[in-house]
Amino acid sequence: MRQKFLGFNQVWFGCPQPMCLTPSVDTIIKLNGGSIYFFRGKYFWLLDKILPPFVKDAKQISEYWQQLPPYLDASYTDRQENNIFIKDDTVFIFFQMKLVQKAALSEFKINSDRVDAAIFWKSKNLKDDTIYLFKENWFWTQRQNQLQRYAKRLPRELHACSSMDATLVINDLIFIFKDWNFYTIDGNLFPDKLHSASINSRLSMQDIFNCDSNFYLDIGVGTYQQYLNNYKKFTLQHSPKHWIQPKIEYNVGINFGRYENHVSNEQNVLFLAMKNKSQLLRLNNIKVVKENGLEQIKTSKNVPIEPRGDEKEESRSFWIVTTCFLATVVIIAFGLTAYIRQNKRIEELREEVTNLSKSSLEIVNKQSKEVDDIRENEAFFINELEHLRKNNQNLEESVEKVKQHVESRLREQPKKFCCTLS
Repeated sequence: MRQKFLGFNQVWFGCPQPMCLTPSVDTIIKLNGGSIYFFRGKYFWLLDKILPPFVKDAKQISEYWQQLPPYLDASYTDRQENNIFIKDDTVFIFFQMKLVQKAALSEFKINSDRVDAAIFWKSKNLKDDTIYLFKENWFWTQRQNQLQRYAKRLPRELHACSSMDATLVINDLIFIFKDWNFYTIDGNLFPDKLHSASINSRLSMQDIFNCDSNFYLDIGVGTYQQYLNNYKKFTLQHSPKHWIQPKIEYNVGINFGRYENHVSNEQNVLFLAMKNKSQLLRLNNIKVVKENGLEQIKTSKNVPIEPRGDEKEESRSFWIVTTCFLATVVIIAFGLTAYIRQNKRIEELREEVTNLSKSSLEIVNKQSKEVDDIRENEAFFINELEHLRKNNQNLEESVEKVKQHVESRLREQPKKFCCTLS
């Protein structure tokens, strides 16, 4: 749905978004002792009976659930109080928030590499315990002695829950979360005995997250009633007529006086379900009557909202604020993109300067080495030349001596010759 875009900077910037603005979740799980945790993106919250889930209360999944990835697909708690989380094709098994085992989704023997949600239905007999795995408008049934490899189509009454976000089972009641809505059905009727009168749809911000009316005034989207009116108009325009429309009531937007001096909110349906199933059914205008000896669930039709005279102006204000919000996010995104590109270019220039400096230094070192070699060769040649000069001088002296010796010998030879003749 289009409203989901209001929380998309959770993915872009990693910051948790207000649940009262976009109350969609990735998965929900109930731990042993009754604590309910819901997960969205990289964060999780502990559901409070009174207070709405503030941004400051969000906790990083990685800090408390070691090795559990963000953006989970499904989760459930089994008979042994193990908490099973599913992300893509991997199953993570936790006990008391500690990882016990990792397994592959293929061990469920289903022909799919991911699921949207999962339900563990605890029966009176251990062998009848059932795991339901959901993907889009299909589901698989897994029992201890029976593995259903091929999916079945969701009942027509649950077509509005196709591609559901999360599920939760409390006291035989199944809660299905989809976008901003949650659907309540009696688990004993699922999947073959469902009928439209046994399914009730309401808004998560009303009955799950305890949203305060001041929140909507603070963010500039008008009053709580105006915000719900605009949402009601949007759902009527963008969902098929046969889908069950959420019941929107104005009296559940309780003003807690800026969240101080709180009074217990007995309208939170999850905690009501843990206390008393029949009390929750009364809250949802559902009655359990006996017909022909069998219990049947009946509900009154959802009360339509009367159109307001200033509805057009309220809708315009809502979409102006939403457009401004999206425009701001887009501008920030473009600014970040330009900043990243500029930093990248600066790094490239720095790298080029560094490479040029290295090349210049190498050239200077090479030239210095060549100059040193030339100087060494010059000194060597000078020494050799000096040595040759000395040798030449010695040679000249030797030649002169030989010449003198020859001349002296030649002078003596005639005398000896004359003496011989005489």
